[in-house]
Amino acid sequence: MNRHTRAVEVEDWSMLRAGDRVAVSEDLFYQDGLQVEETAAEIGVIWVRRISSGDRQLLSVGAHRIWHLDTKDI
Repeated sequence: MNRHTRAVEVEDWSMLRAGDRVAVSEDLFYQDGLQVEETAAEIGVIWVRRISSGDRQLLSVGAHRIWHLDTKDI
């Protein structure tokens, strides 16, 4: 069985939910990925955590392009 990851750019950050897997434009093909922890789309920020290290990061709309990652078995 193969795994396929689809990346779709997120235009409306309010669509993101806690637990969603995402990547930032500078880090799109990094194998580890990020997981959304909290969102504050009304002020244009989300908090994410790197899955491997647990490091937490604040991302802002003006500084980052966000990609929603969807991994499926094919």
